[in-house]
Amino acid sequence: MLGAVAIAATALLMRPGAPPIAAADPAPALPAPAQAQAPPPRTAGPALQAIGRVRLRISGTMASGQRDALVAALKDAGVDDVAVEALPFEPRASRVGYYREADRAKAEELARFVAPRFAADRALPVRDYGALLDDPEPGRLDLWIGD
Repeated sequence: MLGAVAIAATALLMRPGAPPIAAADPAPALPAPAQAQAPPPRTAGPALQAIGRVRLRISGTMASGQRDALVAALKDAGVDDVAVEALPFEPRASRVGYYREADRAKAEELARFVAPRFAADRALPVRDYGALLDDPEPGRLDLWIGD
């Protein structure tokens, strides 16, 4: 029955002298989808730019390209003095150590900066090493990169 109705409607519309069927207005153009963009690189905060020296403690087996990329990222962020100390063992965990309470904010900023590079799924811990040295140099931070 439905087929008969469709045939009759088509015949009616196609008969000689029937008004032409107007083309439907084209759909309005949709705005182009936003292009997926990578997030801007994280810029260093003031605490990171104020860091004087970082002792980068890594395994002697760390790939030189990985080490060089980290040193370059730190220098680009404003850390002028990065002392690389290759260790004869693999540190068990990545972390940042500070020795004076006045350097805690710098250590926390360094941990936030480094975490996406070496601990993407977790935060990089910050540890107080103040009891380890009698008179540590002001501003000393130790960045350990491990498993």
